[in-house]
Amino acid sequence: MAANITTEYPALKNGAIAKGNKAFVTGGQVYESCLQKGDVDWTDVYQPIAYLESTGTQWIDTKLTPTSTMGIKIKYRYTTAGAAAVAGIATLSKNPRTDALLVSTGNGQTGVAIFAAHNGGTVLTDITTALDTDYEVEVNYNGSGKIVVNGVEQGDIGSGSVTTAKTIPLFTRYDTTGRAYTTPNSRIYSVTFTDGQNTIMNLEPCYRRSDGVLGMYDTVSKTFFENAGTGVFSADLTPTVLPENAVNKVTSLSAQSTDTQYPSAKCVYDLIAGVDALLGSGVIE
Repeated sequence: MAANITTEYPALKNGAIAKGNKAFVTGGQVYESCLQKGDVDWTDVYQPIAYLESTGTQWIDTKLTPTSTMGIKIKYRYTTAGAAAVAGIATLSKNPRTDALLVSTGNGQTGVAIFAAHNGGTVLTDITTALDTDYEVEVNYNGSGKIVVNGVEQGDIGSGSVTTAKTIPLFTRYDTTGRAYTTPNSRIYSVTFTDGQNTIMNLEPCYRRSDGVLGMYDTVSKTFFENAGTGVFSADLTPTVLPENAVNKVTSLSAQSTDTQYPSAKCVYDLIAGVDALLGSGVIE
């Protein structure tokens, strides 16, 4: 299920104190509603990790209903053999197929090839899938009209229409019965959905710092998605190292500074030195 932190966690956590539009951390947690306001970064509330892994019964409901203009980019691997799917909706109809953003192995085969389908078009690649091997598949990503596997174009999506009221699942697929299709163990590192040229969802594996629940965080809607199935996801809980956002680093502070900026070490040193000077002069007691 999707958990929006604004509505589900309105209370302060572990001694965090809300003051104006800022969140002051005293117990390792932050006032989570500040995340929706943009006062804190999502990584203050959720710990990014390298991947989520399903044992076959855990999956994510993205709540996205596919359209003909949508696309997906997903990085994943299978860790056990078997007919498998990591995303999408399989109608299994013919002439044309109307599968939606389906990424799986080939038509119920076991580790034979990557099968991708959308908008009436299908591609069964020449790439033989292997266990414990990473793959990155793009289907109409950024409106490209292409199916791309590991950077190599495999073919075009079709010209049909997507007609389904189902929402796109991850770690599994929906089939004609409307139920989640359980699969062998699979691992997902990242997922991005687009509509035309626009990114509409960017999911990052993580766990919620307040209770350790594993899931995926959408940096677009600022929504946390938990397991929609049974059991518990597994994961490598080693924190991922996020690159510094140097664009927002500033060397001085002023009335024009914003909440998205942060000071450099030299800037902080200069500020402390200024306070020390004022203390020494007796201006501040």
